[in-house]
Amino acid sequence: MAEDISLDKKNIVFVITGLRMGGAEMQLLLLSKTLVNIGYQITVAVMRPDGVLKSSFLEAGVKVVDLNIRGILSLFIGWRKLRNILVSQSPLVVHAHMIHANLFTRLLRLTTRVQKLVCTAHNISEGGPFIMGLYKLTDHLSDIDTNVSVEALEEYLRAGYFSADKSRFVPNAIDTKRFLYSPIVRDRMRISLSIPASTFIFLAVGRLHAQKDYPNMLEGFKKFLDSGGAAKLLIVGEGLELESLQSLVMYYDISTHVQFLGRRSDVADLMSMADTFLLSSAFEGFGLVVAEALSSSLPVVATDCGGVKEVIGRNGILVPPKNADRLSEGMLSYYKRGQIRDSEGREHVLQQFSIDQIIQIWLKLYKNEI
Repeated sequence: MAEDISLDKKNIVFVITGLRMGGAEMQLLLLSKTLVNIGYQITVAVMRPDGVLKSSFLEAGVKVVDLNIRGILSLFIGWRKLRNILVSQSPLVVHAHMIHANLFTRLLRLTTRVQKLVCTAHNISEGGPFIMGLYKLTDHLSDIDTNVSVEALEEYLRAGYFSADKSRFVPNAIDTKRFLYSPIVRDRMRISLSIPASTFIFLAVGRLHAQKDYPNMLEGFKKFLDSGGAAKLLIVGEGLELESLQSLVMYYDISTHVQFLGRRSDVADLMSMADTFLLSSAFEGFGLVVAEALSSSLPVVATDCGGVKEVIGRNGILVPPKNADRLSEGMLSYYKRGQIRDSEGREHVLQQFSIDQIIQIWLKLYKNEI
């Protein structure tokens, strides 16, 4: 459905479900910042207005429009608002992120001229059978569909959610200048959190949600301690499972070793401070935080789910999901090695996932060059 696109156009409209501090949202922020820096005019239309990242987009020079969709009535108001944006700007491309925004922009195309529509899925599973089935019904309304992992894209193709002729794998990008190990930052952060330099630190970052399977991580960490390990586990993130996880920490009697840090804006600094990164997810799309950890030269122990193995490559330790014993073994392996950074992991990220490379892939897709 794509029409001829004028390559001198420099305006892009992104549409996303919300601007909370998740992987898809952080990825869009990085893409938007980079595009603004090279001369593009970026508008981000947000379906839900409750995002903590809005100020970060505005600071980057991005125009943010709240569609304020909260129910059926407001859906039509948001529809008209986005339609007015597209009519007035006639952007080079409309690029939607996450399933609700993908479906919303596809259906909007029934009433509104869109030169090119790109829809990006950020996970191997974005909803139940009904909502995923809507991908099939609306597939003809997009020009390009992408996913952030090869495994997830293959599943979408197998299930018929995406069409093979217009589907692409485009990995998430990493700001390797931000996620860069600094011994000075390491010392400063340990002082600020009153953690001795010799203490071995495991770090986990992600929503306190069932997908991340923190109970598996806590059980594995308990087994690690029982096996003679001595370390501290820092968990960054917020969510509805906080109280149940805190209760589990008490049940395992490991409260002196585990600290919940809540939502943080200094994750890159925390990665400089830590000694090993942990991911215990039951399923993932790309595994953005894993790539950020590798970029920080941080050793990684992660569950083999979704696109995580694509991110790690030959770096780090992969263990089966929901297997606390194997997770514990991975922790012990790096603990016994000591506080050593992993420069090969960073080199891997520089070659495969740097923003400088990924932004060129997006621009070629936008301009029909690949």
